[in-house]
This record gives sequence, structure tokens and C-alpha cells, in this order.
Amino acid sequence: LGATPTRGGYRASNGQFFAVGGSKLYRISSSWVATELGTLNTTEGPVSMADNGTSLLIVDGTNGYTWNIAGSAFAVITDPDFYAADTVTFQDGYFILNRSGTQQFFISDLNATTFQPLDIASAEGSPDILIGLVSAKQHVYMWGERTTEVFYNSGDADFPFARIQGAVEGVGASAAHSIALLDGIPYFLGGSEGGSGIVYRMKGFQAERI
Repeated sequence: LGATPTRGGYRASNGQFFAVGGSKLYRISSSWVATELGTLNTTEGPVSMADNGTSLLIVDGTNGYTWNIAGSAFAVITDPDFYAADTVTFQDGYFILNRSGTQQFFISDLNATTFQPLDIASAEGSPDILIGLVSAKQHVYMWGERTTEVFYNSGDADFPFARIQGAVEGVGASAAHSIALLDGIPYFLGGSEGGSGIVYRMKGFQAERI
């Protein structure tokens, strides 16, 4: 992407690779040719991306954007029930996002990039702010500043995601964009009441210092 700062990269479920550099979204070919797809409203700071097979969803902490993988269309999300989010993940047909600066997370409609006003809940095992989240092995790990909670798809018709009872760990994430998956296991830069700046991985529902 030349001299433009790279803000994030993502390999979609169809094998295509996308990256954001400066204010631009690009698709990167296997021969490393960058094709510009659209323009974000921000020019700096990390981004997070996820896809549902047909649509790519990008968040930058302020706005949300979609790229229709099949139809090749870029758009800024204007849905009034979409909130500023730092991270996005995908599970069982739903995009799942943290609501920046709060304990809340919200989800998309099933297999869509639209949103409903009641499709929102809180990670409230502890009063810390929800920093980021990721889907791994059919669980959704949610990191606060000092704690981690684990949710699953309960199948509830009103709101499908519920916290696993007892799955609250006393270690949180120090940086939302340090959260990464390796072989389906979440790794992150963590912190707790005892300090921060320690690298952890999740071993089941517990944080293991590495």
C-alpha cells in the first residue's frame, strides 16, 4: 500500500485478502496487486473486519462499512441501530460487535448487515468496559479492561447469545487489537488488578500466561 499506514488486514472466507491503508479499503491479489474498493471516513487507527460469506463488515471505532463480496459494492453503514464499535466477529450467521466505551455488545440481523434496536446486551460479570471480542470454537470471548467473559449461542429467539455460567476470568485485555487467533485459540495482551502488559492465551475459559 505504499507509504500509506496499514490499519488492518483480513482473509475472508472465500480466500480473498482485504486491507485498509489510510482511508482506503483494498483487495490484495495473490500477486500482491492492490485494488481500491472504497473510502473510509477515518484515516488512522486500527480497524477490525469480519465476513459472513457474502458481505465484509469493517469497523474503525467510529463508523461501520460494508463490502458486498459478490456484488462488488462499498457502503457506509447508516442504520440508526448501528453503534460505534472497535471490533467485529462472526458466528452462526450473526455479526457481533462491541459498543465502544460501554459494557454492551450488539448483533446484526441473521445473515445480514442490518441491525435492530433490541439486539443488544451487556457483558456485565464485572463493571469494566468491553474492549473487544472474537469468535473461537463456537464460543464468543469478550474482553473487558480487567475481566474476560465467554458467551455461546443459546438459540433463544429473542437474543441468541448468553454468557456461560461461571465463565468469567479475572484477566482482561490491555488492547483490543492485540486479540488474535492461532489454531482457533485466542491470544491477547492482558491486564488485571495486579498489572498489565502480559501476553496470555485462553485455555478453555481460563487465561494462561505465556
